[in-house]
Amino acid sequence: MKIDKSFLIITALLVVAAGGSAAMYFRQMNDAKEEVKASSLAMEIGEWKGEDIELTERTYQVLETKNVVMRKYKNQRNEPVYLYIVVSEMNRKVAHPPEICYTGSGADIIERNEADFDLGTGKLRVNRFVSRQDGRESLVCYWFKADDKYTASYVGQQAKAMFNQLSGKKANIAMIRVSTDIINGNKEKANQLLQEFAAELIPVFSF
Repeated sequence: MKIDKSFLIITALLVVAAGGSAAMYFRQMNDAKEEVKASSLAMEIGEWKGEDIELTERTYQVLETKNVVMRKYKNQRNEPVYLYIVVSEMNRKVAHPPEICYTGSGADIIERNEADFDLGTGKLRVNRFVSRQDGRESLVCYWFKADDKYTASYVGQQAKAMFNQLSGKKANIAMIRVSTDIINGNKEKANQLLQEFAAELIPVFSF
């Protein structure tokens, strides 16, 4: 079968263009200045009051960014929720699914699914799992943000970040994780607590 030379030329040009685009996408811009700072999130969110939890240098190295914050927030009933957020305008790698960190630290993931948080003004789709370590169980929920859109899909967020970068724009991504201990096996109560916190968090989350 005879192949038209113009077809070969166009194909070659597309391959070169794709290679250049991929190189642009996977190149990490770690030295670029991040204008958005995760640490600027308010210490008081509705009735919730927070305190920072110190992170190790190893954590920053794994994430390839220091634009991350971990806090413990408590409501007026003294019930704790742990918030972990990482944001980046430049580096799409920072927002990986947290199961990797949990299993890497020795925890077992014993349940995993997706769920909807009722925020009062709408629904928020989240990833949800139960971790167990040293006899302690925690309920963990997380979701992603790309530009002004929230999603439970890591692939969807990464695709949006790639599109932004290939268009010469900033990646503008975030991963938001909330967790709390499961007391006396009551996962429903733990889930309600995380939902209540998320309802207060989303309106003030401007990254």
